[in-house]
Amino acid sequence: IMLSGLRESLNIAYLNKPNSFIVTEDGSTSLSGSVNDHIESIIIKNGIQQIYTCGPNPVMKFATEIAIKYDLKIQTSLETEFACGIGVCMGCSIRVHEGGIPTLRRVCKDGPVFDGKAVIWS
Repeated sequence: IMLSGLRESLNIAYLNKPNSFIVTEDGSTSLSGSVNDHIESIIIKNGIQQIYTCGPNPVMKFATEIAIKYDLKIQTSLETEFACGIGVCMGCSIRVHEGGIPTLRRVCKDGPVFDGKAVIWS
C-alpha cells in the first residue's frame, strides 16, 4: 500500500494503482487534506505492519508517532542539505538514540534511511 500527499491530483500511472491512496490538499481526490489526516485510519483498515516514509519532517515525525502508538516498525528516509556529501563536515548531522544514548549521525554517510523511532525529531 502506498499513501501519497500532493497539492493537487496528478495523472501519474504509478500513483494511481489499486493499493494506493492519494491525498490532495485541494480536494481533487477522494481523500482531501494532508497525509496526517488519513495515515492512522489507513494503517488500521489495511493491517499495516511496517511504514516506509519520506517527505517533509513533520509528516515523518507524525508517522513515527503513529508507528509508536501501534508498535509498528518505521524506516524514514531523511533529507537535509549536504555541504561535502562524504561525511567530513558533519553539516548534515541529526540526533538519534542509540542504546538509549543521544548521539549524532550523518545523513549523507550513515543514512539517509534511519529507524524513525531512533530519530530525535525535536
